Amino acid sequence: MPVRVTKDRIEGANIKRVLELTESIGATLARLPNLTDFRSGLENDIEVKPVDVEDLLGRPQTVLDRASMKAMVHDKRVLVTGAGGTIGSELVRQIAAFTPARLSMLDASEFHLYEIDLELEEQFPDIDRRAVLADIRDAGRIRRIIADEAPELVFHAAALKHVPVVETHFEEGVLTNTIGNPLETTIALSHLIFEGTLDRFPGLKICASHGGGFLPSYANRSDAVITTFPDEVGPLPKKKPTEYIRGGKLYFDSIMFTGEAMRHLICEVGIDHVLLGTDYPFPWNTAPIDHIMSIPGLTDEDRVKILGGTAAGLLGIEQ
Repeated sequence: MPVRVTKDRIEGANIKRVLELTESIGATLARLPNLTDFRSGLENDIEVKPVDVEDLLGRPQTVLDRASMKAMVHDKRVLVTGAGGTIGSELVRQIAAFTPARLSMLDASEFHLYEIDLELEEQFPDIDRRAVLADIRDAGRIRRIIADEAPELVFHAAALKHVPVVETHFEEGVLTNTIGNPLETTIALSHLIFEGTLDRFPGLKICASHGGGFLPSYANRSDAVITTFPDEVGPLPKKKPTEYIRGGKLYFDSIMFTGEAMRHLICEVGIDHVLLGTDYPFPWNTAPIDHIMSIPGLTDEDRVKILGGTAAGLLGIEQ
């Protein structure tokens, strides 16, 4: 039984819902042309078109720059968290095709980790890989893994993304998405500072998700550690941790949920180093930018910087 879409513009989420309903009853879904597309009257043959990816996305499909992707991944040590999940497993497949020097796959699910590891063994047998069973909420374990694997690139896909399941198991969602994700960002940034990566690559610019995790608020403690216990830290970075954070090459996204939390982040890192959230436009707030517009004491010029001005400058986009 065919189902035809006649309306010109329908939001991607609604198209997806209709597609799911038609598939559930064994029907097909297609789109009729606009009436304005008929040139010689309705007696002409009507061309029925399948529903495109663009219909589901609600925007034109982005063409991947595979050459740049390969240049970034090829011959690098890569770590993928949530490697057995829907997003993580596809990342693993794409990365493996670009021949990394080593591919470390981390997941909390033994079965999903086994599945993706077995798939890579069959499809990419020559890739140096390691399957790591771990929970990103375990700070000590993640620190040891990063130290052992020494990744040059980390693709973070570990999160609980299926809303109905997370709503049923709310505590797990809070632990993973509210604590685990910022914790992983904190650990990754700490390694970049203390292992000398930012010193070896002075031109490197990094956008830290989750507002940089806990690091911006605790950077002064890191300063105190290297001053008080320099012999126990190992090789010392060339600058204090706060110097990398404030006015350095680190930028921080705005996934901070409230205007007051954003005000605190800006005080720690500076207005020129805060960017619109990397999860945008996911509606964490009533509207994705409500918390930015409510930051106390900000000028319109400051808000423009956060909402795209600073990012445009970094990307060389004329405003």
